[in-house]
Amino acid sequence: MTGERAERIGAASGIAFAALVILGFFVAGRPPKLADGAAPLAQYFADNRGGILIAAYLGGLAIAFFVWFLGSLATTLRSAGEERMATIAVGGGLVAAALAIGGIGISASLAHAAPPGGVIAAASVEPLYRLEWLALTAASFPIAALAWATAVAVFRTGVLPRWVAWLSTVGTIVFLIGGATFARDGLFAPDGAWALLAYFAFVAWTAVVSAVLVQHVGAPREAPKPATAAT
Repeated sequence: MTGERAERIGAASGIAFAALVILGFFVAGRPPKLADGAAPLAQYFADNRGGILIAAYLGGLAIAFFVWFLGSLATTLRSAGEERMATIAVGGGLVAAALAIGGIGISASLAHAAPPGGVIAAASVEPLYRLEWLALTAASFPIAALAWATAVAVFRTGVLPRWVAWLSTVGTIVFLIGGATFARDGLFAPDGAWALLAYFAFVAWTAVVSAVLVQHVGAPREAPKPATAAT
């Protein structure tokens, strides 16, 4: 495998991440809302045990591809002389991945604990499931750091198309608002419409940036441009 081909495969890892996340989302079945209470949640984990465990595996695999994507993105930013932004992007992505792994672990544990033909104690399900969603809510902040570091580096150097910087800026705003989804129910609940919007916006952002990185591999590279503003 040539070096350029290996770089292309690595750059495409964000697309693989997005595909696995979407597949896992549908495999796990549709969970009840947090506001529905403990009993429906306990029944959901009993009824969808197999699908949830498969989704947990797909989620772990997706995170492995996401880490690979971070490496490709960081390499591109560093090639443009943006060492600090590359470090921030990788750091933000890894923290988000750790929080996601924690959420996957909680979901898989609840499904794994469901006895054959029975239901786990409802009282033990709700707080853990709520913790899973709040972990994903907290992941909004390191994801915002990842997107903003990418935006700053691209604005400064033009290492990727400028529209990627604007897309990342909009994404940063969406992710930061997603970190404030603490309502008990409705639009701004941890499992509400805005949280889902931010979640899929992140998945889409990763896939789009990954596709751009694939096109960037092998393209003529200019010398890094000096930073135009301190950030």
